[in-house]
Amino acid sequence: MNLEETTTLEARETPAAENRHRMARWAEEGQHLLRILPGILAENDRLRARAEAAEQECERLRQEISEVGDTLRKALTETFQPLSEALQRLRAPQRRNFSEP
Repeated sequence: MNLEETTTLEARETPAAENRHRMARWAEEGQHLLRILPGILAENDRLRARAEAAEQECERLRQEISEVGDTLRKALTETFQPLSEALQRLRAPQRRNFSEP
């Protein structure tokens, strides 16, 4: 075999060798991914459950805040309504009863 034939043969084998190497690397990576996939799925399930629990807690807290706000409004109304009425009576002009001496 002369130099030209060797170079031509190497040129034909190089893409095939590269392809074999690439396929072997993909197979290794695929095996690695298949080994870690169950852990990833389990972690995903765990994080979804935590997110759902956090959403439920947020909703519970929103309801509690709303209830506290309602209670506070009611307490303020019950406290300040009588005071407001008393103030209005004090500010009202005194009516004089002209029939009294």
